[in-house]
Amino acid sequence: MPTYEIPLIASPQSFTVTLVGVTYSFALNYRKANAGVFGAPTGADREVPGLIIDTNILDNWVLDISDASNNPLACGIPLIPGIDLLGQYEYLGFGGSLTVAVSGDPDGVPDFEGLGISGKMFFTPR
Repeated sequence: MPTYEIPLIASPQSFTVTLVGVTYSFALNYRKANAGVFGAPTGADREVPGLIIDTNILDNWVLDISDASNNPLACGIPLIPGIDLLGQYEYLGFGGSLTVAVSGDPDGVPDFEGLGISGKMFFTPR
């Protein structure tokens, strides 16, 4: 079966996509790991006085999938490369696998600016 790229942009976004004849709503948002930590410098959390732990590696895009009527089906799916993002939701009958890849870095996670450019999303029907 052919693999299809789902076009993305480097910005939070919502769109509809048809997978194996069924229309779904996709919403992608970026989550910052240090959001809400009072007084933390950008890209770091303060857990122990004098110790700064960089949490940029935890920043990530997440995907919410709803049906055509906007009823949530699967929410908060992190865009992790190398796995089928829909694997744990096989019982919902999406009819294929959804994967993410970063050009030139098989273990890389799409950063904010790279989504749709170096970070791509692919659907492969079963």
